[in-house]
Amino acid sequence: MSQRRENHSKAGGRVLVEKLPEKGQKTRLTRPESHHLISVLRMQAGDEIDALDGKGGSARCRILKQAQSEDGASSDYFLEWVADMSRTQPATARGPQLILGMGILKGEAMEWVIEKSVELGADE
Repeated sequence: MSQRRENHSKAGGRVLVEKLPEKGQKTRLTRPESHHLISVLRMQAGDEIDALDGKGGSARCRILKQAQSEDGASSDYFLEWVADMSRTQPATARGPQLILGMGILKGEAMEWVIEKSVELGADE
């Protein structure tokens, strides 16, 4: 069963953090992110996941669990830095990237859409 969880975490499990953990430090997850990680993604302490900071940076982290509260109602979850994956968005002077996602059209309509997308400055 741990093999399945490991594959699941490699399949794109991600969590949003306010600040990425530095090497040798840990970052506390917010309650909503902890809930998503444990209850929705079904991850557990010891699993690895990608932490994203919302600014283009990311790091591979291991999930840590602090002891449950005395009433047993809640636990605090932390992320510990495992490996640097720092991704950054390409710097552009004109602003954010424009990526067009659409279905394939029949006939000349698809070429027309591609032509107009390039004219409008679509990146992908």
